[in-house]
Amino acid sequence: MGATTVSTGAPGAFEHFETPIGVFNHVLDNPDFRSEGTLNEFGVRGYGAKGQRIFDFGWVTAPKGNRAPSQMRLQLHATDPDILEVRLGSTQSKGCIRTNASVNTFVDRYGVLDADYDRAIASGQHLWVLSPERTPTPWSGRYLVVVDSERTDRPGWARTPIGRHSAGWPPLSAARSALKMSRSP
Repeated sequence: MGATTVSTGAPGAFEHFETPIGVFNHVLDNPDFRSEGTLNEFGVRGYGAKGQRIFDFGWVTAPKGNRAPSQMRLQLHATDPDILEVRLGSTQSKGCIRTNASVNTFVDRYGVLDADYDRAIASGQHLWVLSPERTPTPWSGRYLVVVDSERTDRPGWARTPIGRHSAGWPPLSAARSALKMSRSP
């Protein structure tokens, strides 16, 4: 049907989790919310632009840093379109699954993971998190399946993240500088 690159957890980093693999249920018990588009202390919109949906899969167990497994909140969400989208395809997150804004919008608009939400609507509930532009598919699902393909090479369809070089990824400040330069008049 389609494919996209994502970023997953950077294991070994402080306060970072390895993104867990498995089947995760998307239910109303873990309500979704929308990004406010606010900047964090590093000038990054961690949940992406304002209005992007954060799909919440609840508390899961995953390895944290270099320690034993711990509890983390598993989410699927967009990332900063100006600074971090160009880094998709590498381990960058604190354990969640980051995707680009267009995939986030597609999954949201067509209710790809909204079977539980659709049942709630059919029973008369009003759910503020659902987009007014929503056109749900009749085949909405409720499970996110996370696998580790153990790929050692990038698929032909995958965009190469900018800034990659033999020494690894540039620091975030370098990506931010490159972005500012590209916006200069």
